[in-house]
Formats: sequence, structure tokens, C-alpha cells
Amino acid sequence: MRKFIISLGALIIFFALIGGIYCKSPSVFYDILVSEDGKVLKDKIKIISCDYYRSGEIKRVGLIYRKPLSLKRIVEIIDEDSGEILYSMDLSEIKPWKIKFGNLVSRSEPEIALGVFKKTPLHNIKAKRCFIYNLNKEEKKLVPRIRISKFSRPMIDFRPYDIDADGIWELISIEENKDKSQRIAAYRWRDFGFELVYEGDPGTFKSFDESKDLKVDGKMLTIENNKIKQVIK
Repeated sequence: MRKFIISLGALIIFFALIGGIYCKSPSVFYDILVSEDGKVLKDKIKIISCDYYRSGEIKRVGLIYRKPLSLKRIVEIIDEDSGEILYSMDLSEIKPWKIKFGNLVSRSEPEIALGVFKKTPLHNIKAKRCFIYNLNKEEKKLVPRIRISKFSRPMIDFRPYDIDADGIWELISIEENKDKSQRIAAYRWRDFGFELVYEGDPGTFKSFDESKDLKVDGKMLTIENNKIKQVIK
């Protein structure tokens, strides 16, 4: 199994390098070499979402993937150096669609921000959510930090990022207004939850780009006069 993880990690890194992007989520199936009982087999997976975290000695890859003809969505966290699987679980029940790392609460170990599609006790309608987890490496499980039922408005997409470059990561979201326009908002962890710290003007925004920089629909985001702005070049 370890050879499978190393091959998969190498494949993702390869696509990141040739594409000049942070982490690419291919829409096609890729051949993966799998080693089971000494036999090298060929398998295929479809990457739904992936992300890297590299800070000091911590180097991790997060994945959501499925196999052909299967509806199961597997979430895995892998140590990039050793290839060790730090976490692996079928989370199809909560329909994971995005995985991101970020220092949203801790300044050392990264949290895992997982986009899911489900109901919650406080909002009994299936919708996109962002659940924040800590990784318990010893028990190889995710420990819930906070399961966000709702943002200020219905969420379309999210990304952890230090938008104001002050060393503290924010949780950035694209949200839908009542008139069906969108806005971008930034939330920061305070004691026991996230509070709104920045927002932008209404506009048309689809999704965050898969790049090292904070971009929406190909345009950089920045803070000007305590408001979120797109950099128009």
C-alpha cells in the first residue's frame, strides 16, 4: 500500500509542477501503480480535490478521490516525505467536495478544512458546509474543531488564506446574496468560533482558483481600506 501512496503523491506533485499550480484537481481518471502482496497492479482514481501543506518539518498531502464505477468518496491525509497514510476514511455519507489545510486556529499543526454537503442540527437543509478538523496522528482520525452550520450567507466556495498578511490565517468564503449576486467574506477564529472581519462589495464570483496566490476567477484578492478587493490588471 505504501507504494500506492508514494506513486499517487508523485503524480500529484508532477501535475503541480508542470501546471505551475498549487494543487490540481483533474477531471479525468489517472493510472496509479498499486502494490499488494508484492504484486504491482494498475488501478485508477479520480481526484476530486487535493491540497498541500508544507511548513518546517510538516509536509502533508490531502486528497478526496474515488474509483471508477464507485460513488465512494475517500478522504486521505498523507505524509509527503514518508508516504505514510495519516488518515483514510470513506466519508461518502457527508459528500466531501473540497479539502484544504490552514493554520486557522493553531500556529503549529495545520487544521483541515473539509467542504461537505449535508444537513446540520441547526440548519435542516442539505447545503454546502465547511467543517474544521484537527488530525490525531496517533489514532489516525479527524477530531472535529468546529462544524460551521452557516456563514453570514449561503456558501459557494471557501479557502483558508492569510489575506491581510498579518501571520493569522482567515477563512475566506464566496457567499450568495439574496438577490443572487455574490460577495467575498473573510472570517477569523476568535476563542470559540469564527467572526466576520472583512467583506467585499457585491459582484459575480464563481470559485477560488487552485493557485498559491489568493485568486477568484483568475483575479487576485487583496485588502484595501479594510475591504476585500479584486486586483484588476
